[in-house]
Amino acid sequence: MVKIKRYSLTVCIALFAVSPWFASAGSYWQSSGTPIRDSNGACVVASLAKHKVTACNPPDRVILLPGANGKAGAVLISAQGITHRLDQAYKTLSTAPDGFSEQSLSADQVNREFGQLLGALPQPVVTFTIKFVSGSATQLTPAASTVIEQLKAEVQNRDAPEIRLIGHTDSVGKLLQNDLLSQQRAQTVVDILKSYGIAPEVMEATGRGEREPAVATADNISEAANRRVEVRVR
Repeated sequence: MVKIKRYSLTVCIALFAVSPWFASAGSYWQSSGTPIRDSNGACVVASLAKHKVTACNPPDRVILLPGANGKAGAVLISAQGITHRLDQAYKTLSTAPDGFSEQSLSADQVNREFGQLLGALPQPVVTFTIKFVSGSATQLTPAASTVIEQLKAEVQNRDAPEIRLIGHTDSVGKLLQNDLLSQQRAQTVVDILKSYGIAPEVMEATGRGEREPAVATADNISEAANRRVEVRVR
């Protein structure tokens, strides 16, 4: 069995041969058309179980893909008591009877071989930060208008978007007041998106008050980075 542990924001293509049931077919013991391997990775001939052959079917394979920013995270792949780390985009790792076989592919090679599969994957989550004027639930900073336009374009580019809006405040004021203010800020962004024709049922707005600051401060400190609504589009 191949085990994969993911780190950071990692996207990978994993092609595995899974064998939960045993049946004899053709030259090898098979499960759903996939030859059964022994603990050493060799396929077992159906007629004489003591006979084994290697390379009777494609090995398990993992390909690490870059994220939207062009960077790759990392994965740890374990099989047959051996662990290997993949941390470069378009690196591929295949299982072999004696361990792993690593290879570097190009973006073009991956797209040619897996383009149809990649096209069916959901789009990655994109996060936008919209900032507010101190103490206001409705007045955005001047720079926020650009972010709103980017957000609108991202949502309209998706067939079935899901939008989560989380309002935040700085530490000025009382806790309960900031809870309400953060919820109102999230609702302000919902109303803006509704005015662009985005359906309200695809949006969920919550407020976290001053509990999750972007920049940690002492109490009653005005911090522009914390007066915000974070919008996650998936």
